[in-house]
Amino acid sequence: MHVIIVGGGGIGAATAARLSMEGWKITIIDKNPKVCERLIRQVPKAEVQCGEATNPHTLEDAGIRDADAFIATTGEDDTNVMAAILAKTYGVRKIIVRIKDSTFMETCRMVGLSLIVNPAESTAIQIDSLLKGIGLIEVVGLTRKDLEVTQMVVGEDFKAENKLLGETKIYENKNLHPILIIRNDDVELPKKDFKLKRGDRILLLRKKGFFETLI
Repeated sequence: MHVIIVGGGGIGAATAARLSMEGWKITIIDKNPKVCERLIRQVPKAEVQCGEATNPHTLEDAGIRDADAFIATTGEDDTNVMAAILAKTYGVRKIIVRIKDSTFMETCRMVGLSLIVNPAESTAIQIDSLLKGIGLIEVVGLTRKDLEVTQMVVGEDFKAENKLLGETKIYENKNLHPILIIRNDDVELPKKDFKLKRGDRILLLRKKGFFETLI
């Protein structure tokens, strides 16, 4: 299996190192020659391509036509989106995009890029799980056949405006476990006395195959 990773910063390098250990064929693209030199030492099993990921020639030199997955992890949202769109035109089946600015998320969805990673949300989830004494990523990894992370929006997926979280049906259902609430750009812990507003996003752990009805 061949994966191309765009961006050799902390996230890209760590992802490359982990996938390399699992036996993936890795190609990393970064435009900074110094970063490329570091990657050669840091991830010796990976191929390193120095160039612009938004340039089709760079992607073709990296083997985009035969890639099974494409991960854009640079710190520039526009670069990640453009590179991902190019990868999509080459027919890459699985494309993951790192996005920091929420305005770019809608752009991704409009062009069919649905696998989006938001560093702030991902970090917040892990912090919340550690506060609760449970390693969320570790749990999902060990029981991935049974659990998944999902999202519900107040006022869209279920009606709970102006209710306390503890008064909703979420707490009555053993198949759902709230782990985080996102309101605009603020992250809140899911306390029972938290008053919900329309548009609040509630991140939950749920059993796979379970479809909740909280109307």
